[in-house]
Amino acid sequence: AAVATSLPLLLDVLTALFRRMFDRVRSHWFIAGALAGLGIGVAYYLLGPIGYFSGRSGLGELLTINSELTSLQLAGLTFGKLIVTAWSLATIYRGGFVFPQLLVGMSMALLLSGGIPDSSWLFTLLYASFFGIFTGALGSMLVAAAFVLTLFGTTALPLLVAAAAGSLLIKTIFKKQFASKATV
Repeated sequence: AAVATSLPLLLDVLTALFRRMFDRVRSHWFIAGALAGLGIGVAYYLLGPIGYFSGRSGLGELLTINSELTSLQLAGLTFGKLIVTAWSLATIYRGGFVFPQLLVGMSMALLLSGGIPDSSWLFTLLYASFFGIFTGALGSMLVAAAFVLTLFGTTALPLLVAAAAGSLLIKTIFKKQFASKATV
C-alpha cells in the first residue's frame, strides 16, 4: 500500500513535467497537436493492446492474461501507463486518472506476486495496491477505505488496517504533496 500510495504522487510529478514541456509549444496548435499525438502513439505502440485500457473492463482483462505476461512486461505496463496517463493529462488529451492508476496498481500487484502460486497473496496485494492508489489519487484514506470495501467487501477487513498503515506512512512522509488533495 505504501508503494501504491506513492504512485499517484509520481503521476503528479510527471504530469507537471510534461505540462511545462507542452506549454512551450501550446501556442503553435499544429506543433502541439502533432507532439501530443506522437507521444500517445509511441506510448501505446510500446505498451501494446493492454495499454489502451479503458475503464473497469481492462482490469478483468489484465487479471485474465497476467500469466501470459513476463515480469518485464508487467513492470513496463506499470510505468508505461503512468507515463501515458501523465502525458494525456498534460497535453490536449483528456480522460480519467483513477482507473488508469488502478491498472497501474494491478499490474504492480501482479508483478510483485509473480512466482507465488497462492491466490490469497495476489488478493492481498490487489487489496493493498487499490487502497494505496485511491489514497494517493484522492488524498483521503476514508474515501479509499470506502472504495476498497465496496470492491472487495468486508471479508478482508484486517488487510484494510495493514494497508492503511502503509498509506499513512507515505502520507506522513509526503505531507506537503498531499496538502493539495482531498483531506477527508
